[in-house]
Amino acid sequence: MGTPAYSRRAWCYIAGIALGGAAFEVLLLVLDWPPAPPAGRLAGWPAAAVLCAAAVAAALRPVEIDRGQKLNVGTAAIFAAVLLASPATAGMISAAAIAVAATILRRPWYNVLFSIGQRALSAGGAGVVYRALWGPARPPFATGQAALAALAAGLVHLAVPVLIVGGVVALTQERPFGAAVRSLAVLAGVQDGALVGAGALVAVCAWSAPWAVPLPALALPLIGRLNRAVGERSAALARLEEALARQRRFVSDIAHEIGTPLTTLAGNLEVLRRGGAADPAEFQETLEDVAAEFSRLAGAFSDLLLLAEADERGQLDRRPVRLDLLLADLADVWTQLAAQRGLSLEVEPLAPITVDGDATRLRQLVTELVENATRYTPAGGRITLALRVEGDQACLVVADTGVGIAPEDLPRIFERFYRGRAATAAGGRPTHGTGLGLAIARWIVEGHGGRIAVESTPGHGSRFQVFLPLVSPPEGEHGPHSRRG
Repeated sequence: MGTPAYSRRAWCYIAGIALGGAAFEVLLLVLDWPPAPPAGRLAGWPAAAVLCAAAVAAALRPVEIDRGQKLNVGTAAIFAAVLLASPATAGMISAAAIAVAATILRRPWYNVLFSIGQRALSAGGAGVVYRALWGPARPPFATGQAALAALAAGLVHLAVPVLIVGGVVALTQERPFGAAVRSLAVLAGVQDGALVGAGALVAVCAWSAPWAVPLPALALPLIGRLNRAVGERSAALARLEEALARQRRFVSDIAHEIGTPLTTLAGNLEVLRRGGAADPAEFQETLEDVAAEFSRLAGAFSDLLLLAEADERGQLDRRPVRLDLLLADLADVWTQLAAQRGLSLEVEPLAPITVDGDATRLRQLVTELVENATRYTPAGGRITLALRVEGDQACLVVADTGVGIAPEDLPRIFERFYRGRAATAAGGRPTHGTGLGLAIARWIVEGHGGRIAVESTPGHGSRFQVFLPLVSPPEGEHGPHSRRG
């Protein structure tokens, strides 16, 4: 993972938080102010180790409370350390838990240093507030004064991370500081507040009733079930949103694609109605325009219905297919069509290759790719078809010497109706495709469990590669396409 391109102010801020947290922790360790409380019934370094381990485990297994939002219950263990240990020890537990968890999760180094500094400041600061208001040698929650001290410490423990993280969000995302802090407070305030309360209860139990500390673990199975239920709900909502998005996209596709042909047809009919039929040349030209637009409209509807079927079912009639024979059949047809357009079609020697696929859709896949190549290759250009084995996959290659694809267009060429800078064919002539050919090609490839890739250099051509899983044919099997020529 590369280092993000943050501004200099943002990097200085991140470094300042990391160094500030480290300096604050060193100061607390040197002064040891206020001194550490007495051991109690469950305190001291054994308790610190237990709380640190609990915080690490919680960081590694956060609870999912909504789609994209996870809750780190380790906050409860850290706040328990704030109330049980000295400020320096609480800061060390928090920083150590972050460092261990981040190392296991392989977080970026700058994220780790920033988090350690932020946690040292929040836990150490909360510990200083609590010990200043209640005293270093007294048990948690012995009186109302202790409760108020714990409340003040909890507010510090909640507010410091929100302010610090809000600052880095404002700098890295170029948002107002106040807006960033408010959004973080709304997002995490209630959940983290509840965890701070849970941490206070853990501290009280650790001091006066150590036997009760493991009791919250009894709720882990229930939390796991709730977590799974939330995950299933989130997945169901995602599927519903995806279905609605498909429906909206299909309606938009129809409106987009039939609008222009219908407008052109209406204009041509108006020409004929106003007397265009009297001029034979104009009449013939108008009829040709009507035929072209009607053909485009029919093609768009056919492609849209195919993609709609793919969105809803995506079923393919799979059986062993000799891909080399299928390609040879199509090459015979496309060699003649390419010649009519002033192009040459070359087919490299084809080794016998069998895939588990839908022969009709595979024919359509090759047709879409070759048609795309002929559309964007100028007269005198060359199109090459190749088929080879790469590992356990068949690799079909359709390469051309056409106009190529701009780098900024490459990631989007398989989107429906997307047209980049090569919206017109080679030589500047307009294209009459529906803009759905490559989207259909990708659907066919992915429906076969394969993948499609493209490499292109503007002005030098494009190279499409389709990878499909191989299948070994039975002895003497020639698949549904056994004819050459």
